[in-house]
Amino acid sequence: MCQLGRIGKIHRVSCAIGDGPSGGPFGKQEPPPELDWNLWLGPAPKVDYRPQRCHGNFRWWYEYSGGKLTDWGAHHVDIAQWAIGMDRSGPTSVEVVSGKLPVRFENGYPTSTTASTRPPRSR
Repeated sequence: MCQLGRIGKIHRVSCAIGDGPSGGPFGKQEPPPELDWNLWLGPAPKVDYRPQRCHGNFRWWYEYSGGKLTDWGAHHVDIAQWAIGMDRSGPTSVEVVSGKLPVRFENGYPTSTTASTRPPRSR
């Protein structure tokens, strides 16, 4: 374990997570009677209800989340910091390796309202 010095001096730690899921286009539906869809949307753009846009899947839509990085990224960084004995500190830097958006944005919002998308994989 690093905290005991068994792997030597650490010069750099990198954390990474894979892509989020993608899919669609998804067809619109009537929201379930127990769901107030307009209340659920809050200040996000008003769009038709699709089950794939809410509850656990909201994180794959740019209108509601930053994707897998904002959903899981902090946990991966936290685990790495714990492993090197720096769990009471923050990262000293964060580097974006890929920042490609999968759809065109207009007025700060993605132009696709029917598909959950992710950036294409780097080759």
